[in-house]
Formats: sequence, C-alpha cells, structure tokens
Amino acid sequence: MSGKKSIGVLLAAAIVLITALAAVGGVSAASGDTTYNNGNLNFSLTLPASWAGLYRAEESSDGVAFINIRNEKAGCGGHLFGILVAADTGPAEWGAKELTRDGGRIYYASFPSDVQYEHNNASLTKEYARMQKDIGSIVKTFRLGSSTRR
Repeated sequence: MSGKKSIGVLLAAAIVLITALAAVGGVSAASGDTTYNNGNLNFSLTLPASWAGLYRAEESSDGVAFINIRNEKAGCGGHLFGILVAADTGPAEWGAKELTRDGGRIYYASFPSDVQYEHNNASLTKEYARMQKDIGSIVKTFRLGSSTRR
C-alpha cells in the first residue's frame, strides 16, 4: 500500500510542477512551439513548431508581418498574417480583426487579400496552405505583454 501512496504523491507533485511551469511559460502548449515576443509593441503569441525555419517576422514601428520565406523568395509575397497596432479603427475598415484595446492602442490581426504563394509550384502551395491553417490558432494565443523587452 505504501508503494501506491508514493506513486500517487509523485504523480500529484508532477502535475503541480507541470502546471506551475506552464503558468510561467516554462512549458510550451506543444513540444517545440515558439513564443514570439514583441517588446516594443508589448504583445506575444505562440507559433507552432511546424513553422520553424519557414517564416520570418518583419517588424515595424506599428506592427509585425509573418512571411512564408520560400514563397517570398519565389516573388509571391508570402504574407501569412500580421499584427497591427493603431490609435484608430482604420485597420478594421480594411478587413483587419480587432483583438484588444490597451492604453489608446488598438491591436488587430490582418490577413492578405490576394494570393501570396506560388500557385504553379505544388510544394510551395502546400507549404503555404499548411501554415495558413495554423493562423486562427496562433491569433488565439495573442496576449498583451511580452517576456522580453527590446
């Protein structure tokens, strides 16, 4: 009986430890996921492990665009989505989705309005489509605040 109690105590301790690590960002939602932090604009979001090496974040003073590198190099743009920060509702008029408001800033998710992949290349089309399927889940991870400041 004491062996079963020991295992139960160890399992309970492991659950508490995992929960605590997840709360402070020590454990990703899925193994290999990456937290993107933008200290200048004060937000973070989680990118899936499957995006590793396939994207770049193009940062500006009012947002960041996430670009599919291989489609960009093929001359097709490669824009997957972006996070825009504005003081007004202008981006909503262009079809951007409002995420939150904070201190006079409005945060939006923006999406391409034209083809951003090489449609004559099956591999690039498939890669872009696979990444595009993740965007809804990524946007749901948007959080104000970031763990690093630049």
